[in-house]
Amino acid sequence: MLSFRLIRAFNTKLIQPQLRASNFTENISEFQDAKVTSGKAWSAFLLRRKSHEDLVKLWFVLYKEQNLIRADNQLKVQLGSQKGAQWRMKKVKQSMARLLTVIREREIIRENYWKQLEAEYLDKTIPKEEPKPKIKRELTEEEKARNEKRKIAERNAKINRNWKKMSTHQRRGAIQAEYRKLAVVAKEEFLKELKYLGLKLREKGIKPKGIEELLPQPIIRPPISKEQNK
Repeated sequence: MLSFRLIRAFNTKLIQPQLRASNFTENISEFQDAKVTSGKAWSAFLLRRKSHEDLVKLWFVLYKEQNLIRADNQLKVQLGSQKGAQWRMKKVKQSMARLLTVIREREIIRENYWKQLEAEYLDKTIPKEEPKPKIKRELTEEEKARNEKRKIAERNAKINRNWKKMSTHQRRGAIQAEYRKLAVVAKEEFLKELKYLGLKLREKGIKPKGIEELLPQPIIRPPISKEQNK
């Protein structure tokens, strides 16, 4: 009884005379005896076949249906009764989401079409600049030797059986260890060549200079007397 009083007041006071209460709620006399039925939610296949004007009209219909269901739910909460099944609200939300998806698909197609037209116009009006030829710099002997050394170190490190299971940090450590081994081998070869060169110089009677003679000699300055300081 209280619900009909609230609906009657809502219909007479809050709604303008040209509007009907059936646009805002279903808890009125004309809907009491009628059984509310609804079909399936709108599928994306059917929505893609609609024009843009039809989609806009359908959006407002779904929006009106959503507001109507929410108003009834709020009225039932105020009256202390249960909301009931929300299967209609679920269908409305699904239809609205699919409608927005279809509209977004059309916007993407429109944007791609305009981009294509713009690209064709620019190709016809603006001449293309020929790409400059890339000048390949020749490597120096030192760089070539360094690259060769790096390749040898990587090849020796990959011989390890656990190379595939190693992390990046472990692989970097293995390559550095190979670098150290190559450095030790290069140092030994250099000392052998240096020793062989010293023997050849001694056979010819040339005495090689010592390390002390090769180093720059310190400059010895004479002491400054007290008279010079004055």
